[in-house]
Amino acid sequence: MAKSIFVLLLSSCFPGICAEALPESFESGIPAYVSASRAGAISVSHLHSKHGECSLRWDWQGGDTVRLAHGLGNIRRVGGYGGSYSKATFGVWLYNTRSDSGAIVFEFRKGDEVGGTFRFPLTFRAWQRAHLRYSWRPQFEGSIAPDTDSVLLRAPPRGAGTVFIDLLTYNGIMDYRQQHIPKAEGWTRPPRGTTGVPASADVTPRDLAGLQQVQARMHAEASGSGAVTAALVESLGAEVAKWRISHNPDGSIQGRPIVKDAAYYSELGLEDVDRASALCVLMKRLGTVHAHCTEPGLRRRLAGWYVDLSDHIADQGMRPGNGFSWGWYNGRDLATATFLMRDVLRDAGRLERDADYFDSNYGFSRIFDDATIHPNMDYFHNDMRNIIRGALMQPTDAERVRCLKAVSRRLTLDILHEGKNGFHADGSAFHHGMHYFAYANYSTNTLCALLGYLGGTPFQVSTPALDQVKRVLLAMRFYCNWTDLPLPLCGRHPHSQGVSTAKFLWLAKAYANDEMLFDPTLAAAYLRFHPDRAAEEPFASAGIKPEPEPQGAMTMPRAGLLAIRQDRWLAVVKGYSRTVRFGEIYANNNRFGRYLSHGYLDILAGGNPVTRADSGCVPDGWDWNRLDGTTVIVLPQDKLRAVSRGTEHVSTDETYCGAATQGDHAAVFGLKLHGAKRHDASFRARKSVHWLGGAGALVCLGSAIECDDDAHPVQTNLFQKALPTPKTVITLDDRPVKQVGEVEVVSPGSHWILDTQNTAFIIPAGQRLVVTRRRQVNRDQHDKKELEGDFACAWLDHGAAPTAGTYQYVAIPNATAAKAQAWNEKIGSADTAPYQVLRHDRIAHVVATGNADASVVTAAFFESGDSPETAAIPSLAVDSPCLVVVSTRGDKLTLSVTDPDLHLEKNSRSAPSNVSILIGGRWLPVGEGTGESYPIRIESGRTRVTVSCQDGLPTTVALQRSPAP
Repeated sequence: MAKSIFVLLLSSCFPGICAEALPESFESGIPAYVSASRAGAISVSHLHSKHGECSLRWDWQGGDTVRLAHGLGNIRRVGGYGGSYSKATFGVWLYNTRSDSGAIVFEFRKGDEVGGTFRFPLTFRAWQRAHLRYSWRPQFEGSIAPDTDSVLLRAPPRGAGTVFIDLLTYNGIMDYRQQHIPKAEGWTRPPRGTTGVPASADVTPRDLAGLQQVQARMHAEASGSGAVTAALVESLGAEVAKWRISHNPDGSIQGRPIVKDAAYYSELGLEDVDRASALCVLMKRLGTVHAHCTEPGLRRRLAGWYVDLSDHIADQGMRPGNGFSWGWYNGRDLATATFLMRDVLRDAGRLERDADYFDSNYGFSRIFDDATIHPNMDYFHNDMRNIIRGALMQPTDAERVRCLKAVSRRLTLDILHEGKNGFHADGSAFHHGMHYFAYANYSTNTLCALLGYLGGTPFQVSTPALDQVKRVLLAMRFYCNWTDLPLPLCGRHPHSQGVSTAKFLWLAKAYANDEMLFDPTLAAAYLRFHPDRAAEEPFASAGIKPEPEPQGAMTMPRAGLLAIRQDRWLAVVKGYSRTVRFGEIYANNNRFGRYLSHGYLDILAGGNPVTRADSGCVPDGWDWNRLDGTTVIVLPQDKLRAVSRGTEHVSTDETYCGAATQGDHAAVFGLKLHGAKRHDASFRARKSVHWLGGAGALVCLGSAIECDDDAHPVQTNLFQKALPTPKTVITLDDRPVKQVGEVEVVSPGSHWILDTQNTAFIIPAGQRLVVTRRRQVNRDQHDKKELEGDFACAWLDHGAAPTAGTYQYVAIPNATAAKAQAWNEKIGSADTAPYQVLRHDRIAHVVATGNADASVVTAAFFESGDSPETAAIPSLAVDSPCLVVVSTRGDKLTLSVTDPDLHLEKNSRSAPSNVSILIGGRWLPVGEGTGESYPIRIESGRTRVTVSCQDGLPTTVALQRSPAP
């Protein structure tokens, strides 16, 4: 049979693997290497199976043993996801006919010497699995010898019973997160305390009306739509028949077996193992058709089939505590089916069993537990829907109402909790310990719909919780353009992703109350994406119009992000620090993305509507050394690819990464770069981007650029833009660059470039500028194949092993050649320059613009230091690293200060810090005596202001000039 052929093939091609791993499912009888201490104790049975139709039956008596004279092979082999997440694993499935207090002990022996052991308690019924890894925190008692030659199964010392053994695997590769050690205590339903929701509370008519609303909304979402015909039901019956459901003489059920992890067996060549997925899809189809079926006879047939399949999967081990969990993504179809068929299961006496399994997979009972508040994006996406369903599966209206109130309370706590993962006040949404748009986008899709279902009912979450999610959505629509996500925020999914828009309307509805149908701000944000709906109800009657394009500057400190919008364009600057992750590299994704947070200045301005691709960011031929705005060591691909084979989060010891903003007109971003040890710890740079809102320009400065690597150049990238056609033009100093090739500019004067999306770059004199227009061939982000495409690129070359490199350039989105030329001419003269660089060294980058009537200073102080005074601008001195924006108008001065160090504590909360700034001149708080005051002291004609900073957000102080004493 197939198994024998596979054995022969493995023996000839891979001589060592037969002894390692081939699963035994007893389809060909009892192998010669299996023996029992008592004659007649073991036999092949057709009553229960985990693969095929047979299993090994062991009718044990106290003290009996079964010996498996089989080696283990290489117990240190690894593989699977990430190259090493999966470990060499021993696996076995046991079927127990009745729960017993004893345990079967598995002894791993070398000769008569017992090494490692594990216990398989018999306190369960139906199938249960054991899968234990040999290496990396081994899960056995004792130590497994690599040259183990047998495994002895020892029955309990007293009593008798029957177990069935199947899918015995001596050395399979299983993800360490999927392994299971059987426990005697199994699973018990968590206690359901009051959590502020009294069990005896009266149920009001409003409660019952709200319950009906939530049930109807949740049921409609789960069931979808569709017509039901007799032919459809017959086709479902044919699908059910393929699972060969029947009953044994003792009343137990049997059918086509299923397992949790088929890949564990297919890695060994056993392909005819059914995963539970297909069966759960069928159960969901039965549930959805039953929901829309109105003919009683057809409904009875659907219900009967469903109950049979429910009994079958429970018999196959899909019970709480049996090691066959089926939650998260895997379990969605079964969870939906259980919810839709809750009344059928209740009538058949199975709801308690299936609801417990549902609870064990999705943690419904945690709504009564305030000690487990540690949400992440998957929790909001996968679990929360099913937690609400769990509340609706309770036996009485009173209990359903109580549970929905507990859901509302718990969900409010989850949303407002600020920890390692979850939502934060700056609009970031954390997963994997970082702002992670991919997870945040789809999780808020689900969460906002659920909040909408609860909206306008007694189970609505608190307004502060809704406001927290609202901040996240409004931030998303700000840092995406039109809906496309900038590349530095794509995580392990580069060149993809964009914000989904339906969630804005769902969350707007979640605010519904007796006075309004929806939140007007969110509704207007939704209509910007769907302006054609503005004439529809209820928008028309409420007078809701599409919001204008977002404008101004926004900082998201926990993401290391500054986002700027003007007109239709978006620019984001991305950095990282010791507490802000650079992004994420995965085993098969983003393999070359180590520079994504090296001060990436990504400008999305191309297309109508604007898209990432029309802005020149496409995967074909993309060079991962050439990320806009980044300062990098330019490496060949074999050195640029990720060092590790699995997940990688590049870290740094620097804490300086953040931004200060002041209204829409000014902002500054600052970053201290220090290469990771695994890359090049000698690499350092200090970078800043200064937003001059009135001029619509970004001044980019770099200093203290150094590196010991004398084999590869260090360069600061201006841009990398895909060329839509071979004739697409970029302009260099009013001269079109059309030819494929390289142009090197070394002339002493300043230069300007206009890229493919009309972003102008002004490069002051004295820098080595390189402009290329070429076909690029590079590995794709999966490191699976080569991709090629035509690109225009420009960079500033600092050479190999620089010791004190600097750069300066200006980026002006939505520019023209005339504007670029004018800026280039003005920048060459101190009298006409649109801005002044007051300091540009390792201590500080300070940029000023304006005159005596109105001026703006943006400063990144990397250390304590000062900046000089000019006729229009007061001097500044700071006592610690910080970011500062100072604007003056007449006798008024506005000061915005950010401490870029988040000062995160163990609970991931940001501790406050004080920053002291000394400002030239005498200044007092605006409105002094009205309750608004700051620690201010006059020192020798200068004013010292001490501000408290927290969360990486700017603190703003309004001052007015004080008359001379």
